[in-house]
Amino acid sequence: MKIALISDIHGNIDALEAVLKDAQVQGVERYAFLGDYIFDLPFANDVVRRIRALPNATFISGNKEALLDRLAGEDQSTWTHNQVGVIYQTYRELSEADRNWLRALPDELTVTLPSGRRLYCAHYLPGCRREGETMYDSSIVFDRQNTPVRIDHAQYNRGLERFYNESMYSLISSIDADIIAYGHNHLQGYGRCAGRPVIDAGSCGLPMDHDTRAAYTILDDGAKLGVIERRVEYDMESAIERARTTSICRASEDWSRLTFYLVRTACDRVGRLFEIAQEIADGKGETGGLFENDTLHEAMERLAAETPGM
Repeated sequence: MKIALISDIHGNIDALEAVLKDAQVQGVERYAFLGDYIFDLPFANDVVRRIRALPNATFISGNKEALLDRLAGEDQSTWTHNQVGVIYQTYRELSEADRNWLRALPDELTVTLPSGRRLYCAHYLPGCRREGETMYDSSIVFDRQNTPVRIDHAQYNRGLERFYNESMYSLISSIDADIIAYGHNHLQGYGRCAGRPVIDAGSCGLPMDHDTRAAYTILDDGAKLGVIERRVEYDMESAIERARTTSICRASEDWSRLTFYLVRTACDRVGRLFEIAQEIADGKGETGGLFENDTLHEAMERLAAETPGM
């Protein structure tokens, strides 16, 4: 049996449809979704309805879905920050049934495959997050170290395996499973550690490894386990043009502008935006002021000035 590992769709229905079509061609019979289905691109409703309708699929929550619990308890009259306008408007437009379904998803799970192998699924592994310090746990560092020259992917996977064994061995060896899969970093790759494959499925909707094609990974659960990384083309310009017309993108024009840049380039500028916003807020003497509308807009303008093509 072939199992598709799909993570970090971020509301990009066009990328998801391309991945599902490719998975069907590849003979995939089962799906494991690794979180972050919503926010950033404005098609969360379409994404959730599509994945919920799939047969033979399992799901876990991502950090984006974890925001729903907090949002459910907030006074919506305070939702005025354009930086997170995409989040607010997406929440409003999700049906109550879909919000409840997303909120009920587990943070992790272990699935027994037909071969008897156990597949552990989590959105991220502690110590291996986008806030890390190497190109293997931070898309921000990946971008800085691999611009303008793009690293060879085979070389990246060799380095990732070293990272697992040097920095993650204790954690990985403590997980009671034969295969470990996660996402969150938006950096597709895999390697072996503690006698088992460890797989970063990559991002379906917002890759940040300098490859704009939608990413997902297939497990071939045969007599010998196979790991097959897939990248799929889709019409990103059509997706962006449709997104521009939505109420979600109009609710947060600055954030949507950054998101469209990420879709077109797969280069992470989110961290740089926050750095600039924090500098501006500090200059104003504001506490937590990087979330203020004027601060975000000024930060976006500065970021665009130093970022060709934004």
